[in-house]
Amino acid sequence: MKLNATLLLQLINFILLYWILRTFFLRHALNFFFTKRNALEALTKETLQLEQKELKTKQNYTTLIKTFKEKIAAHEPSLNPSLLKNSLHLAAPSEKSFTPEDTTLITEQLKAIIEKECHHES
Repeated sequence: MKLNATLLLQLINFILLYWILRTFFLRHALNFFFTKRNALEALTKETLQLEQKELKTKQNYTTLIKTFKEKIAAHEPSLNPSLLKNSLHLAAPSEKSFTPEDTTLITEQLKAIIEKECHHES
């Protein structure tokens, strides 16, 4: 089998083109894709952490409301539950997402009301 010059030049041309593409293009393209993938992984992790924090906040909110309603019910057993709900404008958390400022404000208001009830008791 004879190797002619054209085949040899095509082989050298292919190797040279492969080296140029790998050196100048492929390395930068792979770095770009790896950087974007790492950024997406970090955002996914942060999203999961925020969802867990939101769930804990909703659980805290629900617990505070339950405790508050129990304390009110213990102090005023004759109070109609529907009247209590309407007068205090409290409801179980729905699908609405609460901001940290909302939950802080609600928590502070509930604490103030509970402390006020405790002082009336004394």
